[in-house]
Amino acid sequence: MRLKRLDHVVVAVRELEEAARDWERNLGLKTERVVEPAGSNMRLARLPVGNAFLELAQPLAPDNPLAAFMDERGEGMFSLSIEVDDLEAAVVELRGRGVRVSDPEPGVWEGIRLARIDRGSAHGVTIQLVERG
Repeated sequence: MRLKRLDHVVVAVRELEEAARDWERNLGLKTERVVEPAGSNMRLARLPVGNAFLELAQPLAPDNPLAAFMDERGEGMFSLSIEVDDLEAAVVELRGRGVRVSDPEPGVWEGIRLARIDRGSAHGVTIQLVERG
């Protein structure tokens, strides 16, 4: 498995516009775009940082995993996304090591497929493995 780079960091927020204003005011990170992917029950803002990006994620439904996360832990880092060169091979290799990892699926950003490493296998941090098409 070849890890290529940190792709993005997902931060769970309760109010997307307010959070985006804070990131711009405090660190100068400007929102590149905001999307509501069909069926995701989320609003996402993409803030470029070098060759990666910060993703602010606001749940739009109480049963969204982000809402449950914030009920338990409050706003904050939800997951790390690391780009890999071959998603299927990475999943097979990790499962061979006993790591709990989901099946590959389309991501919410165009041209991305991902699989998620369970928080329990990564010391409390959800990790998304990302393959760009």
